[in-house]
Amino acid sequence: MVHDHPNSLIEKQSNNLPNEHKVLRYWVTCSTSKHSLVALGSGLTQSRRNFEKSTFLMLAQDTSVLTDVFFYIRIIHLIHTKYMIKQINGTSLVSDKVAKGGVLFDLGDVVTAEPATGLLIRATASTAKELCLGLINQAVTAGDDNFADNKTVGITEFHKEAEFECDVSTGTATQAMVGDFVDLDDEKGLDVTASAEDHAQIVRFIDGTKVRVKFA
Repeated sequence: MVHDHPNSLIEKQSNNLPNEHKVLRYWVTCSTSKHSLVALGSGLTQSRRNFEKSTFLMLAQDTSVLTDVFFYIRIIHLIHTKYMIKQINGTSLVSDKVAKGGVLFDLGDVVTAEPATGLLIRATASTAKELCLGLINQAVTAGDDNFADNKTVGITEFHKEAEFECDVSTGTATQAMVGDFVDLDDEKGLDVTASAEDHAQIVRFIDGTKVRVKFA
């Protein structure tokens, strides 16, 4: 059991994590040992993102007593994060773009260019299809030294030959939906009940929570 610690620096810093994670929040203190981190990881296995406990345990076993608050933030960010969209086949086209400073990204988020600046931000359900550029190839966290600065990042571009495996975060996918166009729910998943922007075409049914799509 990881005990609440209202005055923890972690609590203050972890408030910067994106609300979209929709998982239970756990606190650790700056003196927490690897054993408490294991408990933290174990608790989050029951979250919506179904964090893989074995991965976390392997990381924790290589860690002794941790004292760096920003390392804790990275650990918390890691266990809250799971690939939601990833390229499965087709040529991988990677390009460099400049991400807007002060914006949080998870690895694999769908990104778009902010109209006023041209800088990368997270896509939303209302982003026009043609403005969805691809998936960001790195996470950007509040603990990064250059978090507040504009920075160059790589993105995997959407193109007509590429297929992507996506989680369904709103609705339930069915075999009958193959061929349908659906919308992004947010930068991490699909809403198979909506087709206002037609962001993605379903090309393969995997199960009710996962499908394969083309974005272009």
